[in-house]
Amino acid sequence: MAAVKHHEAVDWRYAIDFAKLLRNREGTGARCLEFVLLTACRSNEARLATWDEFGMAEKIWNVPATHTKSGRPHRVSISTSLLALLEGFPQFVGKHGEPLALVFQGQKNQPLSD
Repeated sequence: MAAVKHHEAVDWRYAIDFAKLLRNREGTGARCLEFVLLTACRSNEARLATWDEFGMAEKIWNVPATHTKSGRPHRVSISTSLLALLEGFPQFVGKHGEPLALVFQGQKNQPLSD
């Protein structure tokens, strides 16, 4: 079996510069990565996030157990920056005008690929 090769992490000294560059990129993938940076969540938790998991008034994201590596649910505080990102993000609709649950839509109303 081939060894797993992980992506190299951004050096913490350049994290702010990276975030600024990311902010200037368009697209759902860039916004999803920005979301990951703001929440320190795993990509799976972000890619599978649905609008009903967010309590905007309480400023809490309730991550369900089915989206976590540990299999346990957890809560993430919604920062001011994350709230601004979410409020500025479109809520997609399907072919018949119905709201789609995923925050980060990929092709054909599926989650973004990893």
